[in-house]
Amino acid sequence: MRLFRPSRLLAVLVVACAVLITLDMRGHASVLRGLGAAVTGPAEHALAAAARPVTGLAGAGDAQSRVRELERRNAQLAAELWAERAAREREERGGAVRAAHPRLGLVTAAVAAARGHTVTIDAGTRDGVAAGMGVVTGDGLAGRVVQAGPAVATVLLPTAPAGGVGVRMAETGEIGTVTGAESGHEGLLRLRLLDADARLAVGQRVETLGSAGWRPYAPGVPVGTVVAVDPPRDPLARTALVRPAAALTRLDVVGVITAAGKGARDDAG
Repeated sequence: MRLFRPSRLLAVLVVACAVLITLDMRGHASVLRGLGAAVTGPAEHALAAAARPVTGLAGAGDAQSRVRELERRNAQLAAELWAERAAREREERGGAVRAAHPRLGLVTAAVAAARGHTVTIDAGTRDGVAAGMGVVTGDGLAGRVVQAGPAVATVLLPTAPAGGVGVRMAETGEIGTVTGAESGHEGLLRLRLLDADARLAVGQRVETLGSAGWRPYAPGVPVGTVVAVDPPRDPLARTALVRPAAALTRLDVVGVITAAGKGARDDAG
């Protein structure tokens, strides 16, 4: 059965009302009032039913607004919790770096970007960081600051071909230098000892020799471990490959050496 549209029902009601008014003026309305009620009653119900979906839509809109607000608040809370957890983890890692180098005055910073043989850290001159300062992790040497802005700084890794570091063998005291290894040995360091007759073996530990004023390098910081010794073909030096002590491809939180810590001894060579 086809139902009347609300507009048609409204037209019917208007006509019915006009008829009732006319009859009432002529004194014949009492007979037809019951008929009018019978007609208008279902019509009112039909109009109310037609209007009900509109009210429902308004309620649905309010519910959707509440859902969106709850989603926004949940997202904001999740972001705040993430930031708090990240800050706590960074502080813990920074504490581990400081604990590994108690004699050094450090400014901890997080690595924000990496490119080639350099990384960018989120600490700069406003934090006391300046070019020429050494950088360490909890495991050992990570490089030196070559450029510093107010809020960020660039660190040159020891694997850079141009980045020479003065070193000393921990077991024998022999001195030399390390640079980034040649092609085919990426990620390793090339060790060159100044004494061609120096004893050199796999497993020996390499440390920083130290710089005057501790810039850029403090003495005694782990640099790496010998993993391969070259045949003694150079009459002026012994050479070998060294694996860095610090995980240079996975740097996270580092410490910039801004000063000697309590009880530090200037052993720079």
